[in-house]
Amino acid sequence: MEIKILFTPYYYVESAFKEYESITAPLTLNLLNSAAKYFLNEVDHFLAGFLPLETEISGYPYYRTLSEALEIYKNDPNKPSGRSADFDNDASFLIGVIPKAINDFVIHGPSAANNNEVINSLIAQVKLTHSSERAIISSLFYYAVIIELLAKRRLNYNKELNKNQIDQALNQAILSTASKLRAYKHKNSVRYFVKISPTLYRKDNVELPSESLRKISPNELKKSAYVIDVLEASLSALAKTSNIQEFINFIISLPGASNMAVGPALALAALAYSPMPEVNEQLFTDAHFDFAIDGAGNKYISELFPKIINAFTHKKEEEGEQLIGLLYAEFNRLGYYTATFTAFFENIKSFISPVVKKALEPQLN
Repeated sequence: MEIKILFTPYYYVESAFKEYESITAPLTLNLLNSAAKYFLNEVDHFLAGFLPLETEISGYPYYRTLSEALEIYKNDPNKPSGRSADFDNDASFLIGVIPKAINDFVIHGPSAANNNEVINSLIAQVKLTHSSERAIISSLFYYAVIIELLAKRRLNYNKELNKNQIDQALNQAILSTASKLRAYKHKNSVRYFVKISPTLYRKDNVELPSESLRKISPNELKKSAYVIDVLEASLSALAKTSNIQEFINFIISLPGASNMAVGPALALAALAYSPMPEVNEQLFTDAHFDFAIDGAGNKYISELFPKIINAFTHKKEEEGEQLIGLLYAEFNRLGYYTATFTAFFENIKSFISPVVKKALEPQLN
């Protein structure tokens, strides 16, 4: 079987978090991994992934909003848990946007940020912990930038991006999101985001966001828990730097005591700059694939297989294909191999075919 290389973004992000763990909040990597396991659109599972971290979260005052949302959810999962006060605009929820965006890109590709159903599921996820207007708008910008960076990496044969490609990703993501927000119900809150581009929400906008971001003085930026500060610092770092070390140095050099800003920023740096890991092309042979499944020991993966088989057994092909997409994202997250989705899809179909065929026999008779 010919093996083609496909960028496995979650692995890169996680590797970057581990490499720079000393400069991120100790909680950040745990939050990222927990969010990744529960990034499905069945939003009632999302906060459940954070429940085991409740004791750790309580030790960080900047995670107060997340902690309160957890407490509400734990007591009544059906009650709205997202906080919406003026001081509930910390950036802790952005960690959950990262695996959500990667998963959506795997299934929907570059169109994810323009798919209303997908965006609504993103907003529903964010509202589980943060339901303020500024939080929601920040998530839309951050999500769109991730999708565009992934799209550029795919077009760039998975090599790290150059300055021009990063500018293109920033401009496309920010302008398309701003265009949506002109008619968005939270339009009164867009004034909080004008530092990204002074003319961002005007139809006659004449300056590209990447140019505006480069003009922001470092003295106007800061490391804080406030989500708009985090967004401005992260996007400015992308616009102003040319490699991951420059990016990290820029973020660290900003004034401010909170390191909550480093996690979401580092994710963007990893997606733009992290080099491609070695790929073992033999790892995707049938024998190795079977071994990976048998040895995964991952409850989430084992839960998906019966759902996939059930979907195809009941001739729900579209549902089955979406579930295979989620399985593919989870295997990539665990770093098992690097392969095209097409190859993975065909291998999964071949793997489950005997089971589905056996289940369909009574229906054929």
